[in-house]
Amino acid sequence: MVTLQQMRDSNAQIERLPPGLVAVFVGATRGLGEATMKQFARHAKQPRIYFIGRNCWAGNKIARELEQLNPSGQYLYIRADVSLLRVVDKVCLEIRRRENAVNLLFLNTSTMQDKTSKSRKLISSKALTRGPLTSTTETDEGLPYQLAVMYFSRLRFITNLSSLLYSATGLRRVVSIFAGAREGWVYRSHWADEGRELHMSSSPCSLHAIPHYSSLMTLALEACAKRAADEHLRAGLGNGLVSFVHTDPGEIPKNYWSDIPGVRATVLRMICRTVMWVMKNDLKLPMEEAGERQLFFATSRRFAPKEGSKDEHDGDGVPLVEGVTVAKGTDGIIGSGVYSVDVEGETSERTVSELSELKRGRFAPLVWEQVEREFVAITGGTFDMNT
Repeated sequence: MVTLQQMRDSNAQIERLPPGLVAVFVGATRGLGEATMKQFARHAKQPRIYFIGRNCWAGNKIARELEQLNPSGQYLYIRADVSLLRVVDKVCLEIRRRENAVNLLFLNTSTMQDKTSKSRKLISSKALTRGPLTSTTETDEGLPYQLAVMYFSRLRFITNLSSLLYSATGLRRVVSIFAGAREGWVYRSHWADEGRELHMSSSPCSLHAIPHYSSLMTLALEACAKRAADEHLRAGLGNGLVSFVHTDPGEIPKNYWSDIPGVRATVLRMICRTVMWVMKNDLKLPMEEAGERQLFFATSRRFAPKEGSKDEHDGDGVPLVEGVTVAKGTDGIIGSGVYSVDVEGETSERTVSELSELKRGRFAPLVWEQVEREFVAITGGTFDMNT
């Protein structure tokens, strides 16, 4: 277990990393994404931060607050609805036009919205099977809304920006906040059509679905790490490998239903805030502390890339502080480059065991195959060729 003080000691050394670190925060106009981004701006030297969200008023307000925290930094808010993969492509293209490298990609997109939209089917009905986790809500691109926000859009950002990540120096990392170290049983289809179907739903926030989606997220990150490393290192591109960290937010105050309009949602928000106020002393993590923990996951050498950098330790992040060692990866090997950790920065033996079981057959490759099928069906390619 890494103590909070050790995390803070590590964060205090971020200023020793090269100046001008470039970070992309997706889902950072409220909650934990905002808290972590502010911690990053406070500690980094001359950072350049892109942050993406839907609330223009909040985005502009946060940009002013970031300037007050660190006047030497540059802060660009990009308003976008990242539930649509084509919009993700446009955002990535804008970043690619401005930058040659990205040090940190921090993914925290989330939603409680579950409102049926008028959608047109751009993908086969067999691409998303209807099973025990089913919902009918879809985006205009035909994906389950919550799943598009919390799963597919994150993976699209990774694939589109991978070359920039591999070109960075000092720090090369992807962090995805969802349900790290909570992997478990995965609902599978009846293997129709050559076993190409996986149960997916638009309700990854449901308690019974968390182990399912935690496993899918981690397996997808492993696939991203392997495929990108093979591609970039085989071509001799970039400066070395990237590390991927699937984290858990912990017990933090949550602004439920904040992205849902209407009277009913307003009433639910008021009830939720009242309950949170009553229970505030029982909450384990104040938001500021949660942001400090996520910043540690995003910058510490404890979660270093797998060996393979051109220069030893380049891209590893902040050197280890006293008493902290390199973490165990999702394959059970220390320093293997992909990590799924709880709020204390630990990978559980149960996580390693659950993932090992899933990877024994053909299931693990199917996870990424399905992601690519959706990418191709909606955008025409496995990544945006224009980026």
